Amino acid sequence: SSVLGRALVVPELWCGLDRWWAPHAGTIPGSSFKLPFQCPLDHVVDLETWARPLPESDHGPNIEYRESSFFRNPRMSAAVNASRVVVEVC
Repeated sequence: SSVLGRALVVPELWCGLDRWWAPHAGTIPGSSFKLPFQCPLDHVVDLETWARPLPESDHGPNIEYRESSFFRNPRMSAAVNASRVVVEVC
């Protein structure tokens, strides 16, 4: 995204375990969802640390990011939605 000068839209992430503060077998006791599940970004990334600006001389340019659901937001303008660029890493 830094090469293109654009924000990174993080791809969908799938979790095999739910995050919870107590020992569990993958899901919070009493919950009804099935594993794996599409998990929010903060299940995988410490967003407070990730969003903190770091010295560009040591870490490269800071990258803006968006949740994977960014383009599915009904408030998204058609112009922004049409401006997406898909990059595949081979």
